[in-house]
Amino acid sequence: QFSRWGPRRSRGFHHRLLDQSLRSWHSPDSDPWRFNMHVPDLNYLAILVAGIVPLIVGALWYGPLFGKRWLALMETTEEAIAEGFNPLKTYGGSFLFAIASAFGLAVLLDGFSGPLHGVHAALVATIAFVIPVSHQSVAFEKRKSGLAVMNVAYNFVALFGQAILLSIWK
Repeated sequence: QFSRWGPRRSRGFHHRLLDQSLRSWHSPDSDPWRFNMHVPDLNYLAILVAGIVPLIVGALWYGPLFGKRWLALMETTEEAIAEGFNPLKTYGGSFLFAIASAFGLAVLLDGFSGPLHGVHAALVATIAFVIPVSHQSVAFEKRKSGLAVMNVAYNFVALFGQAILLSIWK
């Protein structure tokens, strides 16, 4: 007996899985080489609100919670940071990148809901993206490892907040 992809024969699990995947990518009347990509159903208002989370976490993290420690690790002062500070450029850029990270988390969480999935997505994003980049700043830019740890922890908390919000607010 023949299927659309050639003679049908007994195959292992991975072949059956591949066949199912191929069938789900296109309809029987479409070109078999045309890929129909799944477009996630995202809550864009939730993504926009989740973009604010890292700004709030950052204001607390690098302010009253760990501001003095962060300044010491940076070997600078508040006055030196305030020199030439452009709030629109700094906070506007941070907000745009926070929306980008919220969008990425929303795509990762597509089809999943609940806070445990949010925790999982935040852990995956931190381990897969934040930690490797932070390691590079320590290894190649000679940044202090304490500063990298502080920044990784901040990023995890910010991603955690975003992911929890996005996993609950579908």
